[in-house]
Amino acid sequence: MNKTRVALVLAVIACFGVFSVAEAQAWTQFLSKRHLNSGESAYGPEVEAWEIDGGSEGHAAVCVGDTGLGDACGGENQGVEVYVGGWIGRPYVHDHSTYQTYVYGYYR
Repeated sequence: MNKTRVALVLAVIACFGVFSVAEAQAWTQFLSKRHLNSGESAYGPEVEAWEIDGGSEGHAAVCVGDTGLGDACGGENQGVEVYVGGWIGRPYVHDHSTYQTYVYGYYR
């Protein structure tokens, strides 16, 4: 009975370790209140990213993505997150609104 409990506890601990690794990665900000004109993009550094998140400080519609992979877009006043699965490229945020806005962007 004790060997079964020990095996069960070890299995549970191993599962927590495996599933918490992805969540333990901290978000890195590559844009902070960056002013963009309509149709303009702002890029971060070349990195290996798993997810990219971005949005605007107003009601602007923005897209986030990674160079070479494309992007995902949200409607007005929505943040956007896209999974890129370890792609090495430059994360970016693109302003699709018809006016100037401030954007933010993160990757992990």
